[in-house]
Amino acid sequence: EKKYRPASGHILGSIIMFLKLGYKLESAEVKNLISYFRNYLIATQINDDAHDWREDIERGRISTVVAMMLEDWKKEYPDVKEINLEKDSEKLQKIFWYGTMSRACRISLELSQKSRQSLKEISVFKEISCLERYCNTTESVARQGIDEHEKSIEFLKAFKRERH
Repeated sequence: EKKYRPASGHILGSIIMFLKLGYKLESAEVKNLISYFRNYLIATQINDDAHDWREDIERGRISTVVAMMLEDWKKEYPDVKEINLEKDSEKLQKIFWYGTMSRACRISLELSQKSRQSLKEISVFKEISCLERYCNTTESVARQGIDEHEKSIEFLKAFKRERH
């Protein structure tokens, strides 16, 4: 939700257009419009965070995905109070690839699907394909991340079997 707030200004013009068409702020149409944008914007930001996690953590920026990864770190290493980015780099990558990435992509995928559903419930739109393509792109990126995760895990398992 915090990812949505800075970008929420993008939807004001659309809301004003709906109000000018006679819809009330509390109407299902406006609520679905807000839901479409909110879920889409959060999903897109999570996808972006998943790709930029290393840069974010090196800059000391706690993005949504970095926060998720730190939660995963605490579960894996509950007694370690500080992370040394150089020394713990391999551990961080493992945590990201084995857990955080998949979870982030699945959340993004779920939010994209919610965004699409909200869009479909806006009856004023006769044609939604121009807006639905944003959901498609975000879902595609999330699915690609999930596929990459699964392929990486399979590769690592196969590599591990061959070494033993």
